[in-house]
Amino acid sequence: MRRILLAYHRPGKPREEERVEQLAQTVAMLARGRLAVDTMVVDEVDEAAGERYDAIYLLMFTRGGHWLSVIEATGRTPKLIPLHLTAAILASRAAEAGARRLLLLGLRARRLEHLQLEDLGRLSLLLATWKLGMSYQLLEAIDSQPRMQEKWCRSDTLVAPLALLDGKLADHARALAKACGAAHAGPLLHHSAPTIAAWIAEDAAYPRV
Repeated sequence: MRRILLAYHRPGKPREEERVEQLAQTVAMLARGRLAVDTMVVDEVDEAAGERYDAIYLLMFTRGGHWLSVIEATGRTPKLIPLHLTAAILASRAAEAGARRLLLLGLRARRLEHLQLEDLGRLSLLLATWKLGMSYQLLEAIDSQPRMQEKWCRSDTLVAPLALLDGKLADHARALAKACGAAHAGPLLHHSAPTIAAWIAEDAAYPRV
């Protein structure tokens, strides 16, 4: 049996960590006895985790400081939620909302910002295959207020946080969508947990040689 770790950023709202535990349970169920799945806050990932687990999954979308911190702590490169999967999820939410544009709200990486921007650029290219435009705002701090962008404040825009769990970033995205008169997509684990769990289970239980 392979052992995997799901590492996540501590959420800003109570009980959101239960969603990560539920995700781990779903992954284990889908793997049908092939996986033992643990969870850990990313700040607590240490060298021992690199030795204990066959794979580490960082429940984030882009490379940046947290991605680097896992590498530094464990000597292992964690797997991120694939950009193509993120694009497919966002495209599905956009279709449901009748949106033609996406405005993503995220937190600027304190380290390796150039890799974060590179990943967002790749995400934009992937979304273009669904004929969706994409823009983004990266807040300097979690308490920063997002800027209004009139060209994106339209009824055919979907505002989405670059977050799996509920917290201040998701609150900012909700408020921005309301102010813009745009549609809003909540944190990804709130509406797409089965899709994310299925990818992790397939990737971890049946690794490609």
